[in-house]
Amino acid sequence: MRQVIIGFSRPKHMKFYAKLIMLLDKAPFNHAYLKFSSESLEREIIYQAIGKGVEFRGRTLFETKTQPVMEYKLIVSEDQYKKLMQFCIDNAGIPYGMLQIFGACIVKIAAKLGKDIKNPFDNGLYGAFCSEIAARCLNIIEGHELIKDAESITPRELQLVLEMKGVERVL
Repeated sequence: MRQVIIGFSRPKHMKFYAKLIMLLDKAPFNHAYLKFSSESLEREIIYQAIGKGVEFRGRTLFETKTQPVMEYKLIVSEDQYKKLMQFCIDNAGIPYGMLQIFGACIVKIAAKLGKDIKNPFDNGLYGAFCSEIAARCLNIIEGHELIKDAESITPRELQLVLEMKGVERVL
């Protein structure tokens, strides 16, 4: 069995977009990521979507600019871990999905008006934002599939789904 962490963070030096996401999401964080521990490399590895695109980054570098706020621990089988890592490696380097974020906002506004719509800018995995890539990762782990479309989920909505599913919070 392997451990996978789904985390939520905020920048150490707040920027306008981070404040806006936190305000709209009513959350103390604006970002979602996955964290893996590699015993053989003696490192913790972050998998995330940021302005440059989807990437792997060492925890030490990640935490120079980012403050983890909440983390949830998933225990997965070796086979699930392999599928998850294959997905992460295969999708590292895809561009950041700025239009998808705009589309997720449209979905939220429509929901407040009583309309259920899909993200109009969903383009599969030709671009992704942080909570979308984390949700897509969860969707491939059997038993942890989400009830919401990955292309529209916000960091706070993802965190609430983990809480609702009873996933253990470790930070």
